[in-house]
This record gives sequence, structure tokens and C-alpha cells, in this order.
Amino acid sequence: MADQAKALPTKRFFVRMITRDISIEDCILDLLDNALDGASKEVARRHGSLDRENAYDGFWARIKIKDNSFCIEDNCGGIPLAEAKNYAFYFGKPDPDVNGGVPAIQTAEHSIGLYGIGMKRAIFRIGKMAKVVSSTSAGAFEVDIDVSKWEKSGEWAFDLTECKAKTPGTTITLSPLADFVNEEVNSPEFLDKVWKSIARDYSFFIQKGFKVFMGDSEVNPYQFTLREGGGFSPAYLHYTDEETGVRVTIKAGMAGPPPDEGSVDEKMKEVEYCGWYVICNDRIVIAANKNDKTVWTEGGSFPSWHPQYNGFMGLAFFESQDPALLPWTTTKRDIEVHAPVYRRALAKMRDATREWIDYTNQRKGYLEQAKAIERQATSVPIKRISEIKAISVPRFEAKPKVRMANINYSVTLDDLKAVATALGNEHMSYRDVGIETFKFYKENEVD
Repeated sequence: MADQAKALPTKRFFVRMITRDISIEDCILDLLDNALDGASKEVARRHGSLDRENAYDGFWARIKIKDNSFCIEDNCGGIPLAEAKNYAFYFGKPDPDVNGGVPAIQTAEHSIGLYGIGMKRAIFRIGKMAKVVSSTSAGAFEVDIDVSKWEKSGEWAFDLTECKAKTPGTTITLSPLADFVNEEVNSPEFLDKVWKSIARDYSFFIQKGFKVFMGDSEVNPYQFTLREGGGFSPAYLHYTDEETGVRVTIKAGMAGPPPDEGSVDEKMKEVEYCGWYVICNDRIVIAANKNDKTVWTEGGSFPSWHPQYNGFMGLAFFESQDPALLPWTTTKRDIEVHAPVYRRALAKMRDATREWIDYTNQRKGYLEQAKAIERQATSVPIKRISEIKAISVPRFEAKPKVRMANINYSVTLDDLKAVATALGNEHMSYRDVGIETFKFYKENEVD
């Protein structure tokens, strides 16, 4: 037998690499994803499909953060003991063809678990010590992990102990927290950010009955709506990608009226929610995007985002039984912009956006008429909008062209100040004195 050159990963390198580019917030959401996948398996087992309005009724997850401790608890069915012993703690999902006959993990319908590293990555990133306790109707176990001790050992497995079964579900407790994590997760700004991310990015799960609590407070979902009426109809088209079998649905249109010309961007209600969203298996991956990860380009064939486009919202849904076919990254907070299934969808996303851009350009010349029409449109939940392939927007009849003339003449400064005083404002600009004088003469028909 020929000599071999060993090519095994060191634990230190492995742990540092899988945690290097993920935020604390994303780790928390990874753990929430695991709970949702557990609930999805239970729903599929009981009812056969997730395609129901209240599919997740009765399932919940609770996040608790207090001094030097993080805990996420759920009632989502738990991890079967055999799965925990054989592959739930693998770093990555096992391949039955190369792992000595290890069976493939049972995945949930429309799973949001992607590579099988979320729980382990979150533990290494957030905690110095971890305890995982999980119960099913058939049994229960607990796993205790001392991250530093495990990293220094030569064993890749974690110690598992069987215990008395409780309500089916999983509890993951991380305490004490890793360096610098405790200060971050206990700040009001961080907690508010996580709350908003859950309300937005898990909106479609929560609307189907799944409950998420932070402490004792329930997170309510952001309600995505588009406006119909007064000549406005959102685009709604769907198709199956021929190469991958991924189901793609695109919905786009007016979520709110555009801002007035010259208005301050921040004055528009919920402007932070405008832009494009990409959703994979009901999980929002990028939100309110206004850059070239979606349709907006800098110096390309499509315009970059401009505040006049505020009011536009587009949602591109990608669905598949195999999550590896979807255009998302391991953090599930970004997309693979070069994925062919995504590139093909972008062409249709651009078509939907173009109608809104054209409308906001034309709207500038018919502002009062446009505002009156926009008030006729009412908000409709996106799951109830009508199926129309392209955005419909009002069209304005071109105004008759009026020939214009510029007036340019000189007067003495004393005469100009005298006229300005007579018009009620001695500090009026020269230009405004001229305009107001002409208006006065016209309105009073002075010969």
C-alpha cells in the first residue's frame, strides 16, 4: 500500500471557519430555522401537507436572553434518539453513499435547513458551554458541550445521555456566553433588531399559525400588502423553472404612494420596507433590497434605486422540496446572485419593476391627478391579490403644449424694493418680485 498524506481538518480551524462570517443575530435565526423544520415534519406527518392557511397552529418557539445566558425552547416534535446518535450532530448533512450506509436525514417539506451546520455553528459562535435537551414521544436525550474542552480533544463526537421524556420539543441553552457576546445580546438595540428580523423574515410562517416569543412577548408578523384599485393592479405571475423544477412566484406593485417631488425620504411611512424581497421556502432571505443583488444597477442597463421609487414592493418566492436548489447562502441572509434559477427570474423581476419606474417618471407632470388616483387604491394582503402577469398603473393623457417665454429686464434697486414692499415682503428675491408682479397684473387685468 502506498504511503498516505493525511488531510484531516483541525478542530480549531474548522470551528473558526464556520463561525467567521456569521453574525450573532443570524445564529439565533439558524436555531429558529431548526425549530420550524421540526414543526414542518410534524405537520407533514399529521396532515400530509404544509399548504394550509393555519398549518403551524399549536407550534411555538421561545427565545430567552438574560445576563450571560441564551436559551431557545420549542414544542416542535423533538429530535428522535436514533437521529441524534447517528447524524443530527454531524457537521453537514451526511451522504448515504459515502458515510458507511448512514441513512439520509428525513427532511421537512419545503425545508429551510440547508447544510446541517446551523445548530453547531450557533453553539460555537454564541456559547462557551451548551446543553441540548430534546424529547419525542418515544424518548429523550441531553448533550452537554464544553466548547473549549471539545476543541482540544481528539474526539469529534459529543457525549449523549438518555433521559426521561417530556413534552416533545427541543431546548438549547448556551451559558456562559462567548467573549463579547453577552454585552451585544443584552443591548436594547440588538433585541429590537432581532425582533424586527423575526417579524419580517418569518412573517409567512407566523401568519400560518407558528408563534415566536421573545421572553414573554409574542412577535407579531409584518403584514405584506400591495394596493389595488384606481387603475393599480400588482403583478402576480408564477412558473416552474424548467432546469431545476423550482417553483417561482413573483408579486410586485404599489405598497404605498410615492413621495412628492423634493420631499424628505424619511417622511414616507415604512420606507424601509420598499424594494425587492427574495423568499426561499417561505423564509425571507434578503429584504427591501435596493442594490444590484436584485434589479437595481449602477451605470448598467437598468436604473439604480432612487427615492422617487419609494412605494414599490416586489417579492420573488422560490420553492422546492430540495433546499439545495434554491438561490440562498448558508446564512440564509443572502443570495447566490449567479445561480441560474435566480438569473432567469431576474428578467421577470425587471419587467415588473420597469412599469413602476415609468409611472413615477410620468407622475411628476400630473402630481395632483396622480395623488387623487392613488387614494382610490386599497391595501390587499399579497396572498389575496388577483393573478395578473404585469403591473397595471394609471396612464395620464399628455397635456397640450403651451409655448413659453422668458422675461428679462432691469429696474433700479429702489424701484424693486418699493415693489417688494408693496407686495408684502421687502426681503423677496428679485426673481419672485418679477413673478409676483406679473401675476398681480394678470389677475387684475391691468392694461
